[in-house]
Amino acid sequence: MLNNINYLWEISIEEIPLGFQVAVDEAIKTYPDGKIATTLEVSSNAASEHIHYFDPISYRKRCIDDFIKTSQEARLTFYSDQDFKTKMNKLLLLDARLYSCLLIWLDNTLQNDAFDPRNFNNSLESTYDYFNVENHVSPTSKEFIILKKIDELRLFQL
Repeated sequence: MLNNINYLWEISIEEIPLGFQVAVDEAIKTYPDGKIATTLEVSSNAASEHIHYFDPISYRKRCIDDFIKTSQEARLTFYSDQDFKTKMNKLLLLDARLYSCLLIWLDNTLQNDAFDPRNFNNSLESTYDYFNVENHVSPTSKEFIILKKIDELRLFQL
């Protein structure tokens, strides 16, 4: 699956097992166009209902589309004639975005309110996860082997 790949932008995301496939399968059967869902939020002071849009099918599609678009942009940047500093700055952001997208793709713990495709980009804008790999790779996780290989494919490693 990830053999003979040197960079994150060479990955075909649909060949990697989808962590939230159960939610997608349920949505295909029950609510293919998404649904409005309610989540109960409990704090130390009170409980409140949070209403959100829930559409795992569109969320999955958004993940694929964004990954492909970002991969293409990274590939073009990598082979561009831009000066080194400009190229590396842009590649860092693109590589971090690809990495974040893959973390989302593999995540089997997403909560109902995470499946709003309108909020998908908000999950990709930070480089925190990219430089804090230890938060995601643990030998007890089911996706350990895939995550470990993805970590090795990051362009910038500390």
